[in-house]
Amino acid sequence: MVVVTLLLAASLLVTCDLLLPPEDGEGEYTDVIYEITGAKGSERVKTVTVYLKPDNLDKDALPGPNTYGVKKSAEQRAIERALTLEGARMSHDYFEAVFTADGTAIKRAVWEIGQPAGISGVARGAALTYATPGGTALGEANSSIIFVGRKTGKTLLGVGHLTHINNKILSTPIFVNDAAESVTFTVSALATWLGLDIEYATAPPYAPTSDPPYGPNTTRKDLATPLTGAGATFLTGYGGDHSVTAGNTKGELVHPRVAGAEFPLYYLPSMKAATAGAQYTVNALYMVGGLTAATTAPALAVDLTTAVRIWGNRTGLESYPLASASPNSVSATGTAVPVATDLKGGLQWIKRTPTFMVAGSTYEIIDTVHDKVTKILEDGTTLASYPAADAAFPAAGLPVTFQQSAAYQGKTSYGIFAITFQVPVYALSPIRANNAGELPPEKWWIRPDYNQYQYLLDNGADAGGMVLLGTDVAGGGGDWLWIYTTGIGFNNE
Repeated sequence: MVVVTLLLAASLLVTCDLLLPPEDGEGEYTDVIYEITGAKGSERVKTVTVYLKPDNLDKDALPGPNTYGVKKSAEQRAIERALTLEGARMSHDYFEAVFTADGTAIKRAVWEIGQPAGISGVARGAALTYATPGGTALGEANSSIIFVGRKTGKTLLGVGHLTHINNKILSTPIFVNDAAESVTFTVSALATWLGLDIEYATAPPYAPTSDPPYGPNTTRKDLATPLTGAGATFLTGYGGDHSVTAGNTKGELVHPRVAGAEFPLYYLPSMKAATAGAQYTVNALYMVGGLTAATTAPALAVDLTTAVRIWGNRTGLESYPLASASPNSVSATGTAVPVATDLKGGLQWIKRTPTFMVAGSTYEIIDTVHDKVTKILEDGTTLASYPAADAAFPAAGLPVTFQQSAAYQGKTSYGIFAITFQVPVYALSPIRANNAGELPPEKWWIRPDYNQYQYLLDNGADAGGMVLLGTDVAGGGGDWLWIYTTGIGFNNE
């Protein structure tokens, strides 16, 4: 869990002497203080303290001795440098906080490591807790959220909801009023790694209950206290009636002939007994961990999916912001304008050649067992099953449908292949913020991993990546050749 703390300045300007630490000779001020955790090269933000800009300051005023904020220490400069290193694995270096008091007047701030946050204009009131992390309505009243992730590629790594005001937990009526000095967001890191676990009977001798014996991992192991039933899980319709369930999800752990390499391989239905010329459709679901109530425990577990909204759809043609002032904007009277649904975006899956990296070298499967027949099916019916524009992120998982063939036009599905996805999202509301000009929402991306890791196989343990699937093949099959590849292929941006 990651905790983000926003310190709210009172409506009256606080005497600067109360904010300034002893001189350290550097003279550099900031309104954002970071705390990090994790080993070197794997640094992650643990807390963020943001000093809000007082309302009576000019909108362009920067943190300083005569404005607001605190002096930046040498330790803070070191932290900022650590978080902006390209080699820092899964670090957070980009932030977006959104507040809405009435559903239409949106307050938003976006910043990156080393820059001031400049959050201003957050409304205060006797009934404002900002405790709702989104709701059934877009930009639901009395709501707030924070997104944290990578600036490069805008990959979303965590989502946080407000849990404390003035360090007091929101189990009692506490409001963001003139007496409020701080608010605290608890952030749940997204989990997009998958895995397979061997299935045993509940009593000795603990023999495998099925053949093959591997089923989907349902434990989220990246938390301090592992949560059973809350894993980032991939489900298929391999067995039984081919419905997408944990019981019908089968596979095995494959070990390519490369030292240290192991990956979960998910089975698609066998085509050995299929009628010649037949084509099967097989559904699957990719469940992202970290957004539902079960995965945000232990502190005030809530459903965060309603604050994560789908950006556009696959049939959309418009980029964002639109040239016109009407969609995704606010009228001169402050009334929300109807949300546009023709923005380019939406969920997209692509099929890739299985590729992985070990000890700095990249390996790719040779064509002898690479399934080039099975394809991702995206007809009108399957696209209609994808989450719609402006819909809440689907707690049940992201759907994908495959089309397998048996001697269809002389070709049969056989071998292995990999898939990866990306879906653009925005935080809480698509309406432009009215506390910073007409600041539009950031276009974030939920992916199985970020940068080049999105195009490498998920290892089923501690890193996300492509999902490995196979039909009528055991142990992965074939040899792997060293090759250098770069990921391309998406067109939903």
